[in-house]
Amino acid sequence: MTRHAHRTAGTPALDLFEEAAHLLRGAPISAFLQYYLGAVPFALALLYFWADMSRGAFAETRCAAGALLLMVLFVWMKCWQSAFATSLRARLTGSEPSRWTLRRAANIAIVHTALQSSGLLLLPIALVVAIPFPVVFTLYQNLVLLADGESPRLREALRRAAAEAVRWPVQGWSLKAIFLLFGLFVFVNVILGLQIGPALLKIFFGVETSFTRSPGWSIGNTTFFATAGVITWLCLDPLVKAVYLLRCFYGLSLQNGEDLKVEIARARLARSTLAAVALCFLASGGDLAARAAEAEAPARPAAPEVQPAVAPAELNRAIERVLNQPEFVWRQPRERAAQGEPGWLRKFIEQAAEVITNALRAVRDVFLKALLWLKEFFERWFRAKPSNSEAGGDWHGGAQTLVFMLLAVTLSVLGVLLFRLFRDRRRRPVVAVQAVAVRPDVADENVTADQLPEDDWLKLARELAARGELRLALRAMYLASLAHLGQRELVVIARFKSNRDYELELRRRARAWPDLQRAFAENVGAFDRTWYGLHEVTQDGVSQFEGNVQRIRTTGRPAS
Repeated sequence: MTRHAHRTAGTPALDLFEEAAHLLRGAPISAFLQYYLGAVPFALALLYFWADMSRGAFAETRCAAGALLLMVLFVWMKCWQSAFATSLRARLTGSEPSRWTLRRAANIAIVHTALQSSGLLLLPIALVVAIPFPVVFTLYQNLVLLADGESPRLREALRRAAAEAVRWPVQGWSLKAIFLLFGLFVFVNVILGLQIGPALLKIFFGVETSFTRSPGWSIGNTTFFATAGVITWLCLDPLVKAVYLLRCFYGLSLQNGEDLKVEIARARLARSTLAAVALCFLASGGDLAARAAEAEAPARPAAPEVQPAVAPAELNRAIERVLNQPEFVWRQPRERAAQGEPGWLRKFIEQAAEVITNALRAVRDVFLKALLWLKEFFERWFRAKPSNSEAGGDWHGGAQTLVFMLLAVTLSVLGVLLFRLFRDRRRRPVVAVQAVAVRPDVADENVTADQLPEDDWLKLARELAARGELRLALRAMYLASLAHLGQRELVVIARFKSNRDYELELRRRARAWPDLQRAFAENVGAFDRTWYGLHEVTQDGVSQFEGNVQRIRTTGRPAS
């Protein structure tokens, strides 16, 4: 790309992406420590807040405190991201990072507290609308990268960030597409790693985790996907910051020409390095030649001519070999590195584009071949033939007409059948399906009263009593009384509750109906003696139990 195109349309997105990756590879460890010192506490607090709010028993009481802590950690993270951007910018320009003071840190905190909080509202809205999302996202990235802490004026920081956000819109959309695709691949790999990692720990080291004890537990767990998303963000966000830092750098260079100054400084540094290396090798070559001449002087005193100690071609190869070593390659100009092999991301995208192009070309060829075959078929069957009256008339034309008529009739019949099938399906009556309630097993201890209405329990009890199964009939009546009380919200039916629990709950909620409490207490005592004890169930006992059930059903309810 020419210099004019670079300044008017911006650096291509892929080139900017690769340059950002190169910038991160050369960044010092202290820069990454600055970034993760701010990001990791916020990420851990966010995951804890997510898990607590989604599953915690005291979520309502801890919501305000947790949100306040997240707000403080969010500002903390943004301040350290600005420090990380400052270190990257110093690395990019080849200058020394500026010193941090308490006033400068306070100014950055003021800017982020006042401006970054609105992103929690504007970014989701822009994402739903979709069209302004690249500009809004770039605006908040620029607020982090351009905050230098020299001045706390919010209007100036917002103006600079907005001016760079609206620059080069095509580049902005391309960057969003690349990060979306790359982030999706990283997210899928993180999920696979979180699933496969515990299995490998169990296989090789015998370590049991929640993932290995319940393999399907993470599929429906929102905290698992939130953890995968946070890990993906921690992996990608430094690259995002580096890309938008380069974008701001090239955008601001249109006014101050800082990119030209950096390239001139790099060229001077590379030129001085090359000269120093060449002088070192020339000096070492001359020293070796003098020593060789002194060593060979006694052996050949009458040499007619002196040969050079190091041939020019060999010296050039030695210089080139030294300059290609890792400690000198990074000093070469960027243009020389750009002339080599393309980066891995560009190779991947070019290969993917080539595969998609080949697939589309194959589909197009199949479609064209099908059209050509149909064209040849119709030309072969319906092409006009010259008549031959001497051969007995135009029989070939008659055969073609007959085939055409049969084809038309077949297509017509097929169309009529499809139309009638569609019409019958639309007119097909809808049969109302009524679910048939399955009667539970009364003898099962796991049966609860809410599995059938009270009338069905009483009907089942009468059938069991008629067959002589009085013990089961008594339990069915007891479940009917529980179902009635649960319908009136006097008790809450639960599998873990005992009969004593139901009795105490009824005393608390039915204080105004002592007859109801006595009837239920008598039935609980009779049921416990017969169901869990050794007391025999008689017909009189069943009748008395049924009478108490009727008292429970009628006490405290208005007469109909």
